[in-house]
Amino acid sequence: MKEGAEFNLPPKLENIKGWEKKNFYERLGVSYDSTQEEIKKAFRKLSVKYHPDKIHDDPSLRSNYEEVFKLISEAYTILSNKNLEFNNSIRSDSSERRNPRKHKKEFNEEREIRDFVKNTEELIKKSHFVGYEFEELCLDTKIEIDDLIKYGVDKEKLIQAIEKIILERFVTASHTSINNTNSFKHGCNEIKRNMAYVKNLGITKDLLSLIEKIVLSQFVDKSSYDIDNFLIEDSCDEIEENISYIKDLGIKKELLPLIEKKILERFIKETTSLLLQCPFKDVILDTKKSILKIEKLGISKMVLINSISDQKSKLGKMLVDYLK
Repeated sequence: MKEGAEFNLPPKLENIKGWEKKNFYERLGVSYDSTQEEIKKAFRKLSVKYHPDKIHDDPSLRSNYEEVFKLISEAYTILSNKNLEFNNSIRSDSSERRNPRKHKKEFNEEREIRDFVKNTEELIKKSHFVGYEFEELCLDTKIEIDDLIKYGVDKEKLIQAIEKIILERFVTASHTSINNTNSFKHGCNEIKRNMAYVKNLGITKDLLSLIEKIVLSQFVDKSSYDIDNFLIEDSCDEIEENISYIKDLGIKKELLPLIEKKILERFIKETTSLLLQCPFKDVILDTKKSILKIEKLGISKMVLINSISDQKSKLGKMLVDYLK
């Protein structure tokens, strides 16, 4: 396979089996004399493209991606180890090009960690611009961590050295995801993927505690907008979906108290408007529909009826009596 050849994703899972017969260079699309840096670059590009966490809604397609990711990861592991053994077994100018670390005067863990942190900071600066996403930052960093571990750098020291700056970028990326997307679902899914990337680095800190306030604030803003601009039935459907996305993230906080007052105010406003403009029969039907929708969110029927019990009109009192 020529250098730079494309690794095409087979349309069906069974077709992936043929790729296992291909050699490791062909899987990554690199030439036989590729340097360690070229192999790393090829793997990074493919791992970003075919990472399983990109797929959520299609289990069969996710299985495809998992198989492809496994194959390219195996190829990278073998080739990077092969290069390492090769570079340690020869002494020539070419080995200096392949493995510059070998030709340093001596191994210095502190220096390696310091350089690693500097490189990570540069990647973080790059990730603030369009075209280099948070997932690519994490995958690049993971590759660098794995390489440094091979050279004898302690994994825990590496993670500790970059944990703070990675988490700061994670929070910034989460804020952007949840606020700058038209879909609350899309924002939550992006945050969930980013959480997986951070954990894949070996960072064990409680990530939810860092982004819970951001997510809940956007949830309240989004719910308030929907309640103010749409009928209560439609806004309740949207709110119910958004609550499910938040729970899927792992946030266990009670969400209803954050928006209950707003919902009741809208319910009262709609009911009052119906009493003034519509036949009583239609008011009853529409109010019942609204109550059923709101009840699904967790607000009881009696709370809703009591909220309109102060209606002073004759029709208002009739409505309350009828609903009870």
